Amino acid sequence: MRSLAMLFVVSMAFVGLAQPAHAQTQGLEVQVTVVGHSGTVAGSLSDHILAFSSPVGIPGVSLAPGTYIFKIVAPSVMQVWNEDRSMVYAMFFTIPAERSEVTSDYAVSLHKVRDDVPVRIATLFPPGASTGYELLYPNVEIAAEEVDHIAMK
Repeated sequence: MRSLAMLFVVSMAFVGLAQPAHAQTQGLEVQVTVVGHSGTVAGSLSDHILAFSSPVGIPGVSLAPGTYIFKIVAPSVMQVWNEDRSMVYAMFFTIPAERSEVTSDYAVSLHKVRDDVPVRIATLFPPGASTGYELLYPNVEIAAEEVDHIAMK
């Protein structure tokens, strides 16, 4: 399996299928370079291979800079694997997201929640698709008043 993964990486370097994705943030001074390609050489069409130059957040975990496989495992369910498919980092729900401008590259939008955590991936659009994926994050932020109220019980 490792030799297949290595062959894939080497072949991708020679073929040059990896294309930079467009990553945008909402009024931030955060720089994240994203390079992505679909899994048409190794894997399936439901595999989206993305490399990040900086840490990014996905539901339930923060990913270090590196290459990850975003795999659609069921309608509205996505898994994130490491590059050699030996570890699953997260599995979470998505909802369809629409975009008006279709591009030939991946498009990733990022959202900053706080200064002390990595930017979150908000949406992911495969190349040539007007419909992509909005990642669903649990609502775990509790207002200070609610924390005081919970502590009093």
